[in-house]
Amino acid sequence: MSSMCVYALVCPATHAVKYVGRTGNVRERYRAHCHGEASYTRDWVASIAPEKPVLVILETVQAIGSDIQREANACETKWIKRFRRTVINTRLRENDPSTWDALVNSQLPGGTPKC
Repeated sequence: MSSMCVYALVCPATHAVKYVGRTGNVRERYRAHCHGEASYTRDWVASIAPEKPVLVILETVQAIGSDIQREANACETKWIKRFRRTVINTRLRENDPSTWDALVNSQLPGGTPKC
């Protein structure tokens, strides 16, 4: 069984989730973000220097074989949608359109959406 972590990078000043990602090696990926080696977060990380982003593990995904990538992608998409108003991720719905579209507010009896 393989596992991957879905993580968030949080702004240390505002506590806003700025980036959601997934990885099989959290320490190495966080190091890459902090040292400007990750193109998606390079500019943002430089803008908060000398502070570093706060790393938060949102969820650990476990699956057998090749299912791990599909499961981790769906999980990452769920969290990107949750924080879509503050993240700098550029691929929101495109990350996993079927998962994105399935994550809608469920209906209460009588057709009123939940808040």
